[in-house]
Amino acid sequence: MSMFILYTLKVQTELEPELLGLNIREAITLKLEERFIGKVLKNEGVCVAIYSFEIEQTFVRELYLESELVAKIVVFKPFIGEILTGKIKESNSEGITVSMVFIDALIPAAYLADPSGFDEQEGVFVWHFDEHDLFYDIGETIRFKVHAFALPFEDSASVQLLGRANEDGLGLLQWWVTS
Repeated sequence: MSMFILYTLKVQTELEPELLGLNIREAITLKLEERFIGKVLKNEGVCVAIYSFEIEQTFVRELYLESELVAKIVVFKPFIGEILTGKIKESNSEGITVSMVFIDALIPAAYLADPSGFDEQEGVFVWHFDEHDLFYDIGETIRFKVHAFALPFEDSASVQLLGRANEDGLGLLQWWVTS
């Protein structure tokens, strides 16, 4: 099982006159990216890339070019227990937000390495490991496990990705580098 799935969809695109100066494949790619990238494919996941497309038919309409396509779209849909990495985007007493470029994950305070605490002065969590304080610094790369993944029921709602970083090998990558 993989966090990325390739979906095939039948799609219709309309190219406005201003796009007709471009190569038709470039123009269609722009329209597909605008329509799908970063959006939720209902009950499936988040669209992250246009893999390919084939033009089945093209029609000239009054002010635009209409094409019927078969498009292959890469969709992000992680499975529970999958290990992911991302960059720490922000931190507050509730937990850590991790950016994975096309989606953010939340790692609640309860799912960080134990014992950890939020350092108000530094604005980050600190793992108190033996006699060392290890900081979950903003901008650092963190490895975490998918605890829950929920797609929205409404189009305007966002995807919910909940992670945990309280098991061996999880946490900041720099913590686990060996010489």
